[in-house]
Amino acid sequence: MSILKKPAKALTAEDYRKLAKPLGSRVPYPMMGVGYVTDDKGKRTLTRFLGTLDKPLNVTSERDLDDIEGTLIRNMPTPEMLPLFYEVMSAMDPRNERRAMFLKGAPGAGKTFLGELSGKTISPEGAIKVDCTDMNLNELFFETVLDFNANANFYDALNSKIEKYNAAKTQEDRDHIFNPMSIDILEDCLGDAFSREGHKIGIDWAGVKDAHKDEDGKKLDTKESIERAIDGLKKVSTKEGLDKLGGNSLGMATQEGVAWKAYKEGRVLILDEVNRAKRGTFGVLHGWMQFIINEIDDCRVRNPLKEKGDSSKTHLHFKRDEMASGHFVFMTGNLEDDSDEVLEIPEALSSRIVPQHIPKATVQGWQHRICQILTGIPISTLYNAQSDVWDKNPEEFGKKLVEWRMLREERVVPQHQLAMLRRWQDVMQATENLAEFLDSTAKAVDPDSDWQKIGKLSQLLDDISDSFKREASIDFRKITFFINKAFMDKPSVRPPQGPGAPDIEPLIDPMDVTESPEDIRRKMGTHMTYVILDWIISNTYERKKDDLGNQLMQFAAECGIVDPHLIEGMASNRRTFAELLDENPFENKDLEGRLMLVQDLMCNYLRREYPEISNDNDDILPTSVLKRTMEDMLREDVAPEFDAERNVLVFSRDPEILESEPLTEVAMVEGQANKPSLDTMVSQYSLLATLAAPKLREHNLVSLWKQTLADHNGISKGVEGLKDTSLMIADNDEDADLAMTTVTVASDDRTKEVPLHVIWNKHTDRVVVVGEGEIDSSLKRAFNDSRTYYVDRNDAEAVKVLRSGLRFVAGADTKEASRDLKGAFMMRNSLTNGDDWCDKRVSDLLLSRDVVNHKPQYLTESIAEQKPL
Repeated sequence: MSILKKPAKALTAEDYRKLAKPLGSRVPYPMMGVGYVTDDKGKRTLTRFLGTLDKPLNVTSERDLDDIEGTLIRNMPTPEMLPLFYEVMSAMDPRNERRAMFLKGAPGAGKTFLGELSGKTISPEGAIKVDCTDMNLNELFFETVLDFNANANFYDALNSKIEKYNAAKTQEDRDHIFNPMSIDILEDCLGDAFSREGHKIGIDWAGVKDAHKDEDGKKLDTKESIERAIDGLKKVSTKEGLDKLGGNSLGMATQEGVAWKAYKEGRVLILDEVNRAKRGTFGVLHGWMQFIINEIDDCRVRNPLKEKGDSSKTHLHFKRDEMASGHFVFMTGNLEDDSDEVLEIPEALSSRIVPQHIPKATVQGWQHRICQILTGIPISTLYNAQSDVWDKNPEEFGKKLVEWRMLREERVVPQHQLAMLRRWQDVMQATENLAEFLDSTAKAVDPDSDWQKIGKLSQLLDDISDSFKREASIDFRKITFFINKAFMDKPSVRPPQGPGAPDIEPLIDPMDVTESPEDIRRKMGTHMTYVILDWIISNTYERKKDDLGNQLMQFAAECGIVDPHLIEGMASNRRTFAELLDENPFENKDLEGRLMLVQDLMCNYLRREYPEISNDNDDILPTSVLKRTMEDMLREDVAPEFDAERNVLVFSRDPEILESEPLTEVAMVEGQANKPSLDTMVSQYSLLATLAAPKLREHNLVSLWKQTLADHNGISKGVEGLKDTSLMIADNDEDADLAMTTVTVASDDRTKEVPLHVIWNKHTDRVVVVGEGEIDSSLKRAFNDSRTYYVDRNDAEAVKVLRSGLRFVAGADTKEASRDLKGAFMMRNSLTNGDDWCDKRVSDLLLSRDVVNHKPQYLTESIAEQKPL
């Protein structure tokens, strides 16, 4: 027998020992504490703080500790809810004689979640949950059901006909089995308990009692639903000839409700939305609630459904000495100002159940819930509770996250969740960005929020009506809404082209359009960004609420949901939500993952050079060969600053020596006098391919600046100790975020020289390269992952593409950056047509064919040495 089914007075010391599970004794469990924080001026303020349990919480449960730890780590309540979680877990101790708790709060705040978690924790059977919306609360104790025993022949025959109907191959056969009018009658009399899918029908017999609503959409009492069902079933019985089978007439029966079941079985009973119950039915709860909270030792609840000749009980007798020790009543309710349907609970009852209010969600809570839904575990709360420990060993934290995620997990853990846990730092930053956005948006669309009350967003109030607030309100359910929509197909739309066409950057690139949910998971950040911005435009701009739309876009930029360069005047020196959350091979911290990416780039390069090669990657170049070279590079601390000793590395072009020398060191020669021959120059594609390879990209970008221009050829560093910004950019100075240079390579067919203009934002690691000729789709995808923007100067849309690229690399300060970049560009280049370069845009200069490099730098293989492995 289950221990929790025993009455509390029957529990032994051994029973209590078996039930007590010390949460926090093995796995540090986060909890909110209360204390004083002292500021710099010595002022003390009372506050809650997040830490870990110093003393384990004894959770009452028949499950083992591993089960409990796995469940409570994965389903951990938000930081704001942790004190209530601690309280309800403590209240469920059988020695606690008050067996009820009532939580009130806004929709989607997590009330029901906490009740279900409590029930799942105490017992493998979980809680019994009742939706009390429009419910006659008497039916918690007695409910009306179909009496299957009164005429079993009828129900057996009806179910048999349904099976034959569903197995029939043609409509003619189906019509022969069931009169079509009978199907219509069943659908009407059984309401929501009747289902139709294609040519198949079904009946949820257990749901018949709750299957009907009145004209206002409110749920009918079970007796009314059953009466309507019986009336229709009698008609079907006659029409189908089932009334000739013998047996009693169809009837109904009264049975004990869920309150009695939970009381006898030691279960948690969740009365969800209890203050939305049918008006005038709260009276039945008074005596029963007195019993539950230990004001009285027993109570009787009368059966109002009993009729003459009915064999059901006249009443239920609840006794303290017989109540199963696991029984607990967990009630939830919305706030009275949520809608007219939320009732004010009678004072006598309210004073007994003592409502406790759910705190408002904070950024911490938003981030906790986002992490939970995306990865299956609240990364942010687990980290923040012990940041001092995990900062010292971030790799160990990543391992622990995977371990906790898998702890007694019965379902298969999605691979994309494990991948996110391994790069938890990026996920932490991405979810913090989204949490800040949702928190700000929730306050903006709520006219009763603190921000609105203090006038911070008062200009938006005209855009927010009561109906709009209900439609656009932001709660934890919106997280699930956005994530679910992220998995849906999205249109890839080609913008208008040609002269006069608007400059449009689609939110979804063709490379982001995927064919399967697995692919979408790898681009989750990109797809969620699309969903959020689509939600903004559909809820604001398309509803003529432009001020609100502008404010939400401002939030989106400030929080990194969109690239801040889209909002004028905002800095962009950080990665966006999509860049952080997308599963990017280029950002893979796993050595094997990086090796596979470099292998793919290198093998694609060889296939391009030698079309006759069709072997798989592993046949061309095993990753074990690459590993010797790449491990050295990964150990090398490549700093993004000037280094005259570093040489560019490119993929080897000789398949014969590939396994021994996969990387070739090439030379940078300067000046027209040292110009190499075309056949010895490095090809454009050869250099470009390396800019998509982890670490090799950084190595080569640093190596492109071989000699500073400062103090050479009469170029001054600046005056009075101030550095010239353009010169800093041209020289890749350590104090400049941007770097810019021009190197000359051979065209891919080695018929001409190609000047490659390279702009690098070292802070965001974004690169723009201006070259000649299209690049293939595999390199485009690799560039997309590595934040590299390639512009083909031969492209008819090159000007538009380059301007987008400059915004991408320089951010919102594009005007100022363009001026500095133009100065840096002209330190190595000049115009041959006599035009004044000062009148030109930097985009025009970068694309111009009237530019000559008067300080040329050539990449050549002629004097290169093979890099030893």
